[in-house]
Amino acid sequence: MWHKKWCLPRLSVTVALDEAAPLGNAPLVAMVMCGTLSAGGGAEQLENQGLTGQCTQRLLRRSRALLEASFSSLHLQHTSRTSGNRPFHVVIAVAVMGTHGPQQPLASIVSPALHVDARKRTKG
Repeated sequence: MWHKKWCLPRLSVTVALDEAAPLGNAPLVAMVMCGTLSAGGGAEQLENQGLTGQCTQRLLRRSRALLEASFSSLHLQHTSRTSGNRPFHVVIAVAVMGTHGPQQPLASIVSPALHVDARKRTKG
């Protein structure tokens, strides 16, 4: 269980580049999203429930083959109750940045389910 007012822990995204993968000079970005999953067209789709804070960051080069971004002070905007009592999932995605924002997703990972509550009786 997670309380809506709690800050998510610091998230670090590290990407190890494969020198054989042709990415060109396009910058890569990491994105953090949070929402509920629903079945759609045979695959689960994220219904974004929103986070406050900086949820998209350019991945910065830490070495020749490593890129990194860190996210902190992210807060949930909704609760499981206001989202049909469905559990939430945090999704981290890496994408190629286009001229109008992230365009081509390269990879993503989905967290286990978490229930988001807002009642005062919630204890950590």
